[in-house]
Amino acid sequence: MTTDALPKPAAALLRERVFRHYWSAHVVSMVGDQISLIAIPLLAVLTIGAGAAEMGYLTAAALLPNLFLSLLAGAWVDRQGYKRKVMIGADLGRAALLLVVPVLAFAGVLDLLHLCVLSFAIGTLTVFYEVADGSLFASVVRRPDYIAANSLTNGAPGHVVRGRSERPGSPWSRARSAPSTTVCGRSGRCSAGSSAS
Repeated sequence: MTTDALPKPAAALLRERVFRHYWSAHVVSMVGDQISLIAIPLLAVLTIGAGAAEMGYLTAAALLPNLFLSLLAGAWVDRQGYKRKVMIGADLGRAALLLVVPVLAFAGVLDLLHLCVLSFAIGTLTVFYEVADGSLFASVVRRPDYIAANSLTNGAPGHVVRGRSERPGSPWSRARSAPSTTVCGRSGRCSAGSSAS
């Protein structure tokens, strides 16, 4: 086995400039994903008094793009030469859509339909981001380093958002376990640590 075929430790990957830039941007994006995953449903409960049925509609609206658009997004992204630009555009679009939520809330016109439409739009951009992210990951990371790179890109963000105080079996852990599994399943590259958190 040659030296190039040996996997690098995680610390060595972070010393590589290209991967470090990819990793830092990925972490920021995933932290934003986790925050929006909490903020939108919480806002629905606090501002419009959403119940179980309304929360179900909201969740369905966010996940529908994964069901219907994943193949189309994958085919489109594969034809694009700049995966990074697709990811940046998707992130900027999601940030802009999230900014619409407090504007509507302060204006007093926020309702369930607005949240469902925004969740669907954000979910659509998330599909494009994740498809491009998978392609970019494969071009940035060598195959022997996939495990270490996965542990870095998917392990850190969840712990940053959830914090050290969360313990297995706690009410917060149980409440968050289903959404976390969904997000990990959508990304397709979750490490065992993040999916089991």
